[in-house]
Amino acid sequence: MRRITLGITRLAVAASVGMATLSIAALPAGARDVPVRDRLLNKLSMGTAWKTAKVTTLATLDYAATCYAHPLSAAKGATTASIKFVQQGNLPELVEQVLVPKGSLNAAYTKVTQALGKCPPTETIGDGTTATFSSLSLPSIGTNTAYQSNITSSDVNESQAIIVAKVGNDILDLGYANSGPLQLTTVENYALIAISRLGG
Repeated sequence: MRRITLGITRLAVAASVGMATLSIAALPAGARDVPVRDRLLNKLSMGTAWKTAKVTTLATLDYAATCYAHPLSAAKGATTASIKFVQQGNLPELVEQVLVPKGSLNAAYTKVTQALGKCPPTETIGDGTTATFSSLSLPSIGTNTAYQSNITSSDVNESQAIIVAKVGNDILDLGYANSGPLQLTTVENYALIAISRLGG
């Protein structure tokens, strides 16, 4: 089966996050003073089923050409860091990117969410493959505007979700993809762990 690899982003959940704390692989008090690359998800926080993989900015079918790809590019950042995890080289997969904005966090966050808000609900990404975006509710992550995607063709059936959130002084972009229907509980759990590690 041909599949579409998850790049930095696929769809978006724009969320303003308060003080979400978890004990699982969380960083200690003062975590926001730790370099951002050291606050990303790691093998301990992800579990033994996952392994790291090279972060790609282009998908197999040039997903970077779509409106929903790479929302953090709408804001200038002083620092970015990213990491990707896969299971057995295939789905599910997870990509985390963190941006430390230059200047105002709120202004940068607004640029990102406004850019996403202009994206169409359906896009064709080549070779008979269609991505359809719809609303997604994630109440555990606070006030948010959320989307999920279903990517379908004759040999692709994939669901994806992305969370773009303010966490402390950072902007988190976390994407998750799996075969079949979206595993919503799993998405929420990994998002909360990522938020906790960032110091949220």
